[in-house]
Amino acid sequence: TGETVSTMRTRRWPPDDLTGKTVMLFDIGKARSREFLNYLDDILKAKGLTTARAAKATNAKTAPKEVIDYMVKEADVVIEALSDWVSCTSCGLHDLNELDKQGIPGIFLVTKAFKEAAAIQSNALGFEPGIYWMEHPVQNRTPEELRNMAKDAANGVLEMITIKENKAAKLDY
Repeated sequence: TGETVSTMRTRRWPPDDLTGKTVMLFDIGKARSREFLNYLDDILKAKGLTTARAAKATNAKTAPKEVIDYMVKEADVVIEALSDWVSCTSCGLHDLNELDKQGIPGIFLVTKAFKEAAAIQSNALGFEPGIYWMEHPVQNRTPEELRNMAKDAANGVLEMITIKENKAAKLDY
């Protein structure tokens, strides 16, 4: 039988400067995602960045075409959040892959408990995504804890969405 070797497509590299760019905050529909993104939005705006918002109704399905089309039209880069389960990790990676194919680089915020699930899905898609790993769990955090998670994530996420290709490290699965 013939064997094929799947090739991993490296993610589209984001701009090295976000000045004049729109950062799309994409809510995957998971409980607490909107709240987390509200905190992150405040932090990004305080840093002088322009943000926009998009959302899908459920984390258990990929984003509808209209949502993807809106982000492709309006965004220069996407921050997708907040995955802390297997199905939302899978669907979110499909969304990120689709955006990337259409020219929009992105970063996906996923809890560390789902590194293996993300690796399996990434390999199945043939896509090496940008993932920012967060502590697990998220659902049971107080508002203050979630706000602190957003503060902690902000600098790492900003670094990832402005990284230059030649400085990019291999993702830690």
